[in-house]
Amino acid sequence: MSKEPLKSESKPSAHLTPPLSSRIKLSPEADAWVEKLLDSRGGIILAFAQVEWFMAKLIVEAAGFEQYLHLDLSFTQDAAKRADRLTNILSTKGPISPYADELKSIIGRILKHENLRNFAAHGLLVRPDDITLDSKLHFRLYRMYKGGNLVEETLDLTLKEYTDQTSELTGAAREFITVVRKIWAELKLPPLDDSKLILAR
Repeated sequence: MSKEPLKSESKPSAHLTPPLSSRIKLSPEADAWVEKLLDSRGGIILAFAQVEWFMAKLIVEAAGFEQYLHLDLSFTQDAAKRADRLTNILSTKGPISPYADELKSIIGRILKHENLRNFAAHGLLVRPDDITLDSKLHFRLYRMYKGGNLVEETLDLTLKEYTDQTSELTGAAREFITVVRKIWAELKLPPLDDSKLILAR
């Protein structure tokens, strides 16, 4: 005797978090900043990841020019070390030299936000209950130091500081990618195949 499958009713889970706007009364100005905050964390991670990839691509292509072969062109996952390798390339006379000053300046602006990127990618974000533009966002992050020293670090930023720094980082990332594309076009390097790249906003 065949049985029909039991029908289940879909019920809202008690564990689902209601929308922020339904739990906290926000001023129109603060609400606008919270909307930006919701996109900021992803924008930070996306922008930094794109810059890291393009830095690696520049280093890989630099290995094809004899002017740079005496430099350390080895791969590293560390963003700051990767930036150091690229800076050494930019400081060496060669095909990429005309773009050195501009790229060094942009890299400096990007690395200024490396700590923010680490907290955004690996940290816990805790919001205040009373949200205004001056309210502090609290980030918590565990970091392992040499000798097995595990430390919990914190970062406090207001909503406005957080979104402003995100805009600075994503803007610098877009500038960096624009210059790299210019290098590729003018040096006639192999295609980047990045036409469908989603740029951080």
